[in-house]
Amino acid sequence: WGPAPCGGFTHGRPWEGPQPDSATTNVAVEERDPTSLLSRYRRLIHLRGQNGALATGRLVQLIPGGPNVVAYVRRAGEGAGVVVANLARVAAVGVAIDSPKGVLPPGTYAARSLLGGPDGAVLRVGADGGIAGYIPAGAIGAYGSLVLALERR
Repeated sequence: WGPAPCGGFTHGRPWEGPQPDSATTNVAVEERDPTSLLSRYRRLIHLRGQNGALATGRLVQLIPGGPNVVAYVRRAGEGAGVVVANLARVAAVGVAIDSPKGVLPPGTYAARSLLGGPDGAVLRVGADGGIAGYIPAGAIGAYGSLVLALERR
């Protein structure tokens, strides 16, 4: 839990010693760092609670045009969101995304970032309800992700 002997779990003898990085990688340190994994998870949990589409929406896997990228859309009622994650240790540049037909109602959507930072590119959904060649951002950083709320224009 913290940079104390035995990680702050006990004052006695632990059955297993702390990890070698426990003085720098622990809850006490990560709570103070807005870019930590703990802070990211807490932000994602909060977003899920605020956004009906992310919490309970129907999940449809999207087809990214590059390796190491996963993407999906979640839709509930009029609400929709797109999540794109780069699972590589290098940036994913210009990754285009496609979808099956009927994933969203046809039209134009603003893609508002729910994680802060710049919004995504405008999304145009074809008459068949499919997404073709959508590039949500010029680049997605190493191990980075986009969580975009789609707002129909």
